Amino acid sequence: TGLGKTWLAAFDTNRPSVRRVLFVAHREELLVQARDIFRRVRPGGSLTLYTGRERDPDGDVVFATIQSLHRNLQAFEPDAFDYVVIDEFHHAAASSYRRVLAHFRPGFLLGLTATPERADAADLLALCSDNLVFDCGLAEGIGKGLLAPFRYRAVKDVADYERIPWRGGRFDPDALTTELATIERAGQVLDEWRGLGGADRRTLAFCSTIVHAE
Repeated sequence: TGLGKTWLAAFDTNRPSVRRVLFVAHREELLVQARDIFRRVRPGGSLTLYTGRERDPDGDVVFATIQSLHRNLQAFEPDAFDYVVIDEFHHAAASSYRRVLAHFRPGFLLGLTATPERADAADLLALCSDNLVFDCGLAEGIGKGLLAPFRYRAVKDVADYERIPWRGGRFDPDALTTELATIERAGQVLDEWRGLGGADRRTLAFCSTIVHAE
């Protein structure tokens, strides 16, 4: 994240040989962000959205949610786009993405992801002929000065995770909240935060639920 994947797609698709581009993502906000970047590379281009709320399939670059695209594939000819970009390519092993990939016949397919290693070991490279063009991990990005460095600090948690039920591949949300949203644990976090100079910095805290956050 932050290494410029969307910028890469915007620049690479902005060539005379590329007539039309399809940019696919699973959330509309990702498409809007991508469109804003493409707009800076193509200030006069026709950039349109194809989502649940706005459906314009005729742009030079069409930014489509996978859900809308999957449900309306018949609206597009297989050769409608010369270049297809799949954002968050780690989702591409899903059946909806596979159907979309099977439908279109672009001259080039570009998959972008910050998380290429899937927990289910799905072979993403098989979806693009094992052609890995570029790979830059977190450590390399920091080493090149492209990403901000960070320090990681772990503390012994006062919460007892052994008594929290594990269901469906995750902790039970209600039981987890009960264990985490306590005065004792909040005090522990607060003391650690102050000890690291947090009071002098803007801080982002990740919580398990809204109740925990409050």
